[in-house]
Amino acid sequence: MLSSCLVKSSLFLKMQASVKSGVYDYEGNISEEQILARAAANRDIQLSTSVFAMSCVAALVSSYFKAPLFMQQYSLPYPIWLPYKITSYWRYFPSMIFVWFIAESMVTCACSNWVAYVTMAGHLIGQFKILVIAIKEIDGLAKGEDAEIKVKARIKCCVQHHLILIKFFFDIQSYFNTSLLVAAFSTGLILCTLGYLVISPETTMAMAGSLLFVLIPELCVAGYYCVLGQKIADVTEEIGITIYSLEWYTMSLPVQRDLLMMLVGSKKTRQLTGFGLHEFSIKGLSEILQASFTYFNMLVALSGGK
Repeated sequence: MLSSCLVKSSLFLKMQASVKSGVYDYEGNISEEQILARAAANRDIQLSTSVFAMSCVAALVSSYFKAPLFMQQYSLPYPIWLPYKITSYWRYFPSMIFVWFIAESMVTCACSNWVAYVTMAGHLIGQFKILVIAIKEIDGLAKGEDAEIKVKARIKCCVQHHLILIKFFFDIQSYFNTSLLVAAFSTGLILCTLGYLVISPETTMAMAGSLLFVLIPELCVAGYYCVLGQKIADVTEEIGITIYSLEWYTMSLPVQRDLLMMLVGSKKTRQLTGFGLHEFSIKGLSEILQASFTYFNMLVALSGGK
């Protein structure tokens, strides 16, 4: 995943610049409702990324300090091979520092990738909602002075905005393809393996509790990936419904033709996938759980039902 991000860093910088510029401003005629929708999207992104980042930091710190506080002397918090045996504090402290840098780097990479995905997907959802609001406002423009001119100008802006968002969607898909595919397969394997270990008779209560603390976060992360993908699919589907819900039958024939072109251009639902092999939606989440249960049953069968 890290190598993919490095190779496509220019693509991420382009998406970041687009987000910072506001993506599209409707030639300066953005409405109050659209501003509120953008602010709500920013607020949701900040809340979810902050909670996740703080959870990662808390998990890192608590798991790291369990060794010196609760485990045997000279115990390391994570299993790692070292070319020497720790027999004194002169070797223990440098080893702990080394382990900290490894753990902190891994957590930072995983957290950064998740935050980047949530940020870009969240802004895409917010921009699609802004587009839906702009389309709804066409009815009001059709009833004022110079109605046809204003409506055609708004349709032009909506089409330009929609094309920008489609390109942004494909940029997100291209950048996070590897991350999404790895997340789908690894989450399924981790869930079934940990589930099997939790019910194993050889697993102690303390070990089962530790495994559950790994199982629950993995399920939450996979679930949030799928929820964001479902939101993108829902809001893209809402565009066509909104266009059809307009009072197009009271408008002039040229405007009706323009709206028909918009309807045709927005009929396809946009769905995030991992290289087209797994879709991230509520249906995709159920498939992950179903696959995990299948692998779980296979492990139980191979162990003789124990």
